Amino acid sequence: MAKFDLDVTVRELPGQGGVQVSLVYAADLFDEATAQGLVDRMSRVLEAAALDPGAPISTIDVLTPGERADLERWGTGPRSTPEESTVAGAFLARAGRCPEAVAVVDAASGAELTYRELEDRARAFAGRVRDAFGEVTDVPVPVLAERSVDLVVAFTGILLAGGAYRPVHLGHPLNRQRDSLTDGDGTPLLVVDAAHSDHPLTEGRRILTITGDDTVTTGTSPLVGATNGEDAVAAGADLPTVLPDQLAYVMSTSGSTGRPKAIAITHRSVVDLAVDPAWEITADDRVLMQAPHAFDGSTYELWAPLLAGATVVIAPPGELTAARVRDLTRTHHLTTISLTAGLFSVLAEDDPHAFTHLREVTTGGDIVPPAAVHAVLTASPDTIVRTTYGPTETTLCVTHTPWHPHDTIPTPVPLGTPMNNTTLRVLDPALRPCPPGVLGELYLTGTGLARGYLAQPALTATRFTADPHGTPGTRMYRTGDLARLHHDGTLTFHGRNDHQIKIRGTRIEINEIETALTTHHGVTHAAVIAHHPHTPHTQLTAYYTGTTTPTTLHHHLTTTLPPQMTPTTLHHLTTWPLTPNGKLDHTQLPTPTTTTTTTTTSTTPHTPHEHLLTTLFATTLNLPTLNTHDNFFTQGGNSLLAIRLTNHINTTLNLNLNTQDIFAHPTPTTLAHHL
Repeated sequence: MAKFDLDVTVRELPGQGGVQVSLVYAADLFDEATAQGLVDRMSRVLEAAALDPGAPISTIDVLTPGERADLERWGTGPRSTPEESTVAGAFLARAGRCPEAVAVVDAASGAELTYRELEDRARAFAGRVRDAFGEVTDVPVPVLAERSVDLVVAFTGILLAGGAYRPVHLGHPLNRQRDSLTDGDGTPLLVVDAAHSDHPLTEGRRILTITGDDTVTTGTSPLVGATNGEDAVAAGADLPTVLPDQLAYVMSTSGSTGRPKAIAITHRSVVDLAVDPAWEITADDRVLMQAPHAFDGSTYELWAPLLAGATVVIAPPGELTAARVRDLTRTHHLTTISLTAGLFSVLAEDDPHAFTHLREVTTGGDIVPPAAVHAVLTASPDTIVRTTYGPTETTLCVTHTPWHPHDTIPTPVPLGTPMNNTTLRVLDPALRPCPPGVLGELYLTGTGLARGYLAQPALTATRFTADPHGTPGTRMYRTGDLARLHHDGTLTFHGRNDHQIKIRGTRIEINEIETALTTHHGVTHAAVIAHHPHTPHTQLTAYYTGTTTPTTLHHHLTTTLPPQMTPTTLHHLTTWPLTPNGKLDHTQLPTPTTTTTTTTTSTTPHTPHEHLLTTLFATTLNLPTLNTHDNFFTQGGNSLLAIRLTNHINTTLNLNLNTQDIFAHPTPTTLAHHL
């Protein structure tokens, strides 16, 4: 029995001019193949060092040719060439093959378009974009609109015009919306729907409405109205040639400098993702579009069905609850939905039977709990759960694993096998392949790679580097994710090598939050700590010194950062703890308990409803007690926990609340009055 995890013994062989090395390993920590690999690599290092004693140890290759071939085989996905390599060309080809099929349905309004109707409207809109601005090839065109049939028309029309759509996230604070358009914004044009024609972002811009009949002027921005009928279709008939390496869209994500960074994705990348055989989408499928359209998850939800002749069903406004999944599946005959890992985990825990009539549930964007996958497969034996992995810089995802009811779900859930035209490599700091089972940084290459960060060549050069293992001119993306590629070809995630985390499927740079804190005049020092990182329940705590109060600082953050980046707890410190080297001493920071962003008078429930709601609020937030006037969101709640609270209330009281009721009435008292 091993006394240690690994026990290496070196014994000199008298008279034989050599040594004998033996290794004893703990079988519950290492398998035989891994242990044998350690012995083999040690032998190669010793032999190489003996043959050339002057060679640096770092230059010794520890891989055998067979291991190198295995790593390449495990990390390389199938190769394929789509019939059409642009979104515009692939859509027009598909519309020509199934003109009368339903392309898109709005679940809220009931509006729908066939492929012929969507093509006609998109062509018309493409003509209007070119009339309003002229040449838009490779130009990001900002879009400020709600999720709707009109939004699909706008995205498609911009692509047909040769431009790239750049959606603005309506759920973000105004300042962040404005910041998301400042990097490399090549046009003063702003596409809006009717509800946002007077949005503050329209000031100083030429705005183009997706629908409308007249050309009018509002404020300082000429408002170009839509035209309808034959003239509109003719205006878009002469479409420009779109090339595979032109931009298709630009989406913003958190940046370490304190501002969002814009990721530029090409047509080739979108098409390769959308037509990947992994999705198994056919013309009979009906795919729910529910992700924020400024989030890369919408790329799959929109273009995978549209380029396959399937139907896009646009979810109504509001959070997606288990009850809503059931209703949409039944009413619109959904076959496939895609959820972030956090949302999937919440719905799977609360009501795994909600997925029963779906062919497939796709999830990713963060750590996927194995218990959630198992719960859904057990409750819905005819449903496939497909887990995926990939950063926005690689057009949503690059690996996948389909899970079936009788599969054993390992812990952690593996990242998956490479999708088409993708190669993944686990490399050491010298960019050499790590042996099987050895921890390294994950690098990705293939057709899904973004062009880079818009108007940020230095940052692009840092993250998108030359691929020393590929053909000359190829690039690879440095993910910052730590991973292991095991002997069976399984790829597993083991954290980050920087201050980046994922919350509710959104990538977050801790530095950006700290920058937002220090921009307040009343803050001297600030630091943000992630608790339970790399789980669906990651929470952020901010520590600061200065003169401002937690309540004032919390308000400042809500006007600067999106909800998932706003710390749930703010700790005001009287002194800033430092190590002898002058750095923040994390060991001296107080352990977070509950939020200190608000203070409330201790109150007890006055009615049965108040008592029950207070209990459900506290249970959902995992708090021992709660006051009736405590705000759900300032006590650590978020949109995912609001979904869970809604489900608990509906189940307990046999109601039909939605999450918007929680946002509108966030305390037990106000919600009790609402009921």
